[in-house]
Amino acid sequence: MSSSTSYLQGAHHNRIESLTMTHVAGNAGKSAMGYLEDYIVIGAIHNSDERCDAPTCFPKTRVAVQEDIVSWITDSDHDDQPMQLLWLSGPAGSGKTAIAGSVAESCNIGDILAASFFFSSYAPSPQRCSKRYLVPTLVYQLLQHDGLEIMEEHVARAIQRDPAIFGKRLKEQFESLILKPLRRVNKQLSGEIPRAIIIDGVDEVKVDRTDASSRHTAPRREEDDHLGIISCFLHAAKGSRIPLPNHRHQSPGAGFH
Repeated sequence: MSSSTSYLQGAHHNRIESLTMTHVAGNAGKSAMGYLEDYIVIGAIHNSDERCDAPTCFPKTRVAVQEDIVSWITDSDHDDQPMQLLWLSGPAGSGKTAIAGSVAESCNIGDILAASFFFSSYAPSPQRCSKRYLVPTLVYQLLQHDGLEIMEEHVARAIQRDPAIFGKRLKEQFESLILKPLRRVNKQLSGEIPRAIIIDGVDEVKVDRTDASSRHTAPRREEDDHLGIISCFLHAAKGSRIPLPNHRHQSPGAGFH
């Protein structure tokens, strides 16, 4: 306590028999956003300025597949055992990114898009082809939704407990920064919670050659990183189901390319 601090300034002839005093000063800790900011890639989000000229479906094209995907997201509440993941596949140049972009726009308009990440090896931001930024960018988007902002305190605590979390496997990041915070606030959630997470361009993820740990181990293949992303969402969908109010399917659906 500073010598200049006085709690009884100007007082005379007082008797204190028992006193417990707690003095709190300074910053109690960063917010979740403060910890996340260095790992957020805004350009990878579906409606970012960087994606302003990204391909989307022309009007009245690929309507059936778009409707099928959106219906899968919105109608799965009626299924006893809803499918948690949808994989959109096709040859290069077949329009998968355009479909993913159009579906993301539709879900966003319908308030059912929880988060998105569009990987790209051709984007101006090199971070868009690295898996390192995936989970923090998803967390950032989740915290923007009304009703889910109550997760922020739990996300911040998770990072304070484990400052190295951003360097760990995606599965551990997803568990620590998304699944556990959601479980802890589950009883406080009310109303409709956005359920769709759309991930595009997993095959464009490149190995981070700046990772110091890779200098002392066998070179990691790009396919290993692709598999790591897929395994992360399989773990979230199958092994760590999240009960959300008013929804039978219990974790956000995910669309992959």
